[in-house]
Amino acid sequence: MHGARNSVSSKSVSPRLSLITAIDNYGAIYFALTQVNTTQDVFALFLQSLADRLSAESSDWQSSCYFLMDGAQYHKASETLQKMQRLGMKTIVAGPYGFLGAPCEMVFAFLKQLDLNPNGIRCGKK
Repeated sequence: MHGARNSVSSKSVSPRLSLITAIDNYGAIYFALTQVNTTQDVFALFLQSLADRLSAESSDWQSSCYFLMDGAQYHKASETLQKMQRLGMKTIVAGPYGFLGAPCEMVFAFLKQLDLNPNGIRCGKK
């Protein structure tokens, strides 16, 4: 929703969860859920896994796929760009703060509206 906050003020799940997503033009969502900060190394693992999955679904996905990224530091890192080049991924980097033009942001916004731990189950280390 335009003008709505896209952050959550209280932590309902500890330790933190990070979500990396990709959405194809048919609506399929590919994702990884982690408990670490997303770095270029974590993102590279996601890209490799995504490429493996896409290859299993279609042998020529590289010819028709473009990856729209928002320009986060780990998206622009030289290691990430080299990994994407090795995997045959074509990329488009969107302008900053283009939340409404990024389908993955809609997934994040939806999840942030939910209570991911409605029963308050302890899920941290303590």
